[in-house]
Amino acid sequence: MTPPAFAPGRDGSSEGAVSGATRTVFESLAWLFAPADDPEQCHLVEVGEDWRFEAALADGHSAVVWGRTPIRQRPVGQMIRFALARERAIARVERLDGSLRCWEVERLAPIGRRGRLERAVRFGLMSGAIVRLGAGPAPSRVADEVATRAGHRGPPVRLRPSGDGSAVTRVQAADRALLLRLAREAGLKDVGRNAEALVRLADAGVGGVPRLAGDGRNAGVRWSTETALRGTPSRRLERTIVADVTRWLATLPRSDDGASLAAEERLELISQAFPDHAAALGEALEHVRRGARAVPGVLEHGDLWAGNLLARDGRLAGVVDWDTWHPAGVPGADLLQLLAMARRSRTREQVGDLWREGIWAEPVVRSTLAGYWSSLGIRPSDELAWLVGVSWWASNVTAGLRRGWQPAQDPRWVARNVDAGVPRLAAGPAAWVARPATRGRVSRFRPA
Repeated sequence: MTPPAFAPGRDGSSEGAVSGATRTVFESLAWLFAPADDPEQCHLVEVGEDWRFEAALADGHSAVVWGRTPIRQRPVGQMIRFALARERAIARVERLDGSLRCWEVERLAPIGRRGRLERAVRFGLMSGAIVRLGAGPAPSRVADEVATRAGHRGPPVRLRPSGDGSAVTRVQAADRALLLRLAREAGLKDVGRNAEALVRLADAGVGGVPRLAGDGRNAGVRWSTETALRGTPSRRLERTIVADVTRWLATLPRSDDGASLAAEERLELISQAFPDHAAALGEALEHVRRGARAVPGVLEHGDLWAGNLLARDGRLAGVVDWDTWHPAGVPGADLLQLLAMARRSRTREQVGDLWREGIWAEPVVRSTLAGYWSSLGIRPSDELAWLVGVSWWASNVTAGLRRGWQPAQDPRWVARNVDAGVPRLAAGPAAWVARPATRGRVSRFRPA
């Protein structure tokens, strides 16, 4: 299977719409480090994996931001060569004694949550960097100008870059600490999506989520600020947290028109991205439409995993990062995402692997889903469980199409997560049957 025909992103209306992104991840991030007084004149240069930067300095610019984003995991020898080239290049830059000098080096960590030791090894081998060069004293950055416009009253901010070209940081306003989200306009990430979700959640009176404090556009950057919730990201998915999340999900508002449209929209986007699968996905779409119109749509977080949950004293304290929300999700898709991500963190299985095994039909998952559905007055059924599984799979595939590190450009990722799963989608819910558990897995695909 060839890589996708395009990379879906988001527009201002729904999570799955095709993006208007025209910037690479590096261009979006580097812009935040450009001089605030004249960012358009700053030379942004994304180097290759050999980290050669000399050509970037030959054009006579008074300010240069160069570097590259982290690489994905690959054979160890290749990662070692990449890391050595990076460190040699940075060392050469730090010794420059001409008209340009090194202002700042910002390391970019590879994506993924790991244990402390593995995280350190991955950082050393796979991390990227953004390097600021210029003549004279280092000026304030675009990010600092945006932070000031957002109400920051402290020293220059320390950015925490994301893999999609955006960044977050804490700012100190006059009366409170806030979380600032910022991203270059026309990039992969639209921080306005998160702001829209927070407004919707506040209107519905949902607790345990940040409140929007402000938003705007300055220096070519879209930004928003929100209240900083107390709590720490969950490291493990304890039973008490799962129970708290299940009860909290039942408080999310239902869609305005009553229908759950998220799975349909995502399948349509996947069909456009992978035209070779259009026929099979069209058959799956018919099954999904019949099922989705029979259940109410609910507001969906879209990326509910332990890292987006805040906990205090072992209990749920908040849910953050709402930029992949959907106003009309399938009830149960968020819960399946939470449970599936917890398993993936232990087993390193791909989404496609869990889809083919029918993770939505495993006893623990079905029991948790049934309790949640009952709280909404929805009768549990095999058909609804299958629909939740489809929506979960489609959500993760479309996420792979729009992420900055573009896993969908990797043929191995496509083969494992798309090619191997689409035929089973087309067969519909009747092709899945429950059988006695084998190592906890009860759903087996029965070919039509």
